[in-house]
Amino acid sequence: MASVHDSLEWHTPPAARPVVETRPPAEVALHHAGFCHDPDAAVAGLHPAPGSRILVVDAYGGADTALALLTTAPSAVRVAALVDQPGVEALLALKSAAVACLDRLDALRLLGLLRASRTERIEAYLAVREALTLPVRSFWDARRSCVAGGLYSTSAEAEMGRLLRNLLWNNLPNDAYRAILYGSRDDRLAIFDERIAGSAFWRSALRLCAVRGSVARPGDRAVDAFTADDPVAALRRMVDVGLWANPLWARAFCNDVGVLATLPAYLRPEGYAAVQRHLDRLWPEVDGIEDALDAQPEAQYDKVDLGNLPDHLDAPELVRLLHRVGDRVCVGGAVAFTSFRSVALAMPAPRGFEYDLEREGCCAALDRAPVRGRRRVLRRV
Repeated sequence: MASVHDSLEWHTPPAARPVVETRPPAEVALHHAGFCHDPDAAVAGLHPAPGSRILVVDAYGGADTALALLTTAPSAVRVAALVDQPGVEALLALKSAAVACLDRLDALRLLGLLRASRTERIEAYLAVREALTLPVRSFWDARRSCVAGGLYSTSAEAEMGRLLRNLLWNNLPNDAYRAILYGSRDDRLAIFDERIAGSAFWRSALRLCAVRGSVARPGDRAVDAFTADDPVAALRRMVDVGLWANPLWARAFCNDVGVLATLPAYLRPEGYAAVQRHLDRLWPEVDGIEDALDAQPEAQYDKVDLGNLPDHLDAPELVRLLHRVGDRVCVGGAVAFTSFRSVALAMPAPRGFEYDLEREGCCAALDRAPVRGRRRVLRRV
């Protein structure tokens, strides 16, 4: 299926387009990393120097970028993965134990990134169980069914998710699409009832995205996936919970909401071996983000990567956080260069987007942000 960007064209006359200055290669790499959620590209863009210390703030994803950093100049880098929820701490611990105790293919099977039977996954979990701390072991012991089913979606399910994303993107107005993803529960359901419920088109189109079974984010109650019997009702349940809160669709919407919770499945054997050798250079800090930054000044870290921010941060809190964490921050689909006097935001520019130097519009959390200084923001047209 062709990318949705392939079907979009520029709507701004050439003369009206502002001139965009040439960006350094590292900045371009970070733009790509933010848009595609590519941990390898994020590492290249962060360009760790010898002896550098890098903080990866990760509220949902289990520190993919932190793990990827261990494959590049690991002897020169110390990485702190600052997670914000007990389930994410347990997820990072399980990933680390799987890497340390299992070969690459077995680890990917345990995490649900390769096909395996429930028995095979439980056997793999039992092989790493003793390497987990008591709290983490108790967490996963209480969720063995989640482990047995595979924590993350298969490639076939991810493809179904991409179909859903393209369907919503192409057939909803931009404000409605953003509301479905970023809005409050009431706003999301209002858009659904107005635009989708009762529509024969949507009932027919959603059958193309049918996936049987159920999925759950670690620690959360199960969320029904789409069924061929009533796809519209299934989508309404997903909108009620929040489309980004379910790893079945996380890959499909990661460009829009910055959530992708998988150890990179494409990691080459030599890269996997590097992570195994240098796991001692990765250490989690599980305090709240604000408390951790208070306790450890941002000057301690040469680079800070905000790959997945907690959704409880409102716009002023996010701006304060960006001001505090240092010189370069990767925020989901955006790259933020921050100082104590201004915040400049940039996003990658696929076809169908244009630069807008005046209007705020990067994402919902930043739309109302009281930021001074020049902003470089992309908006969909």
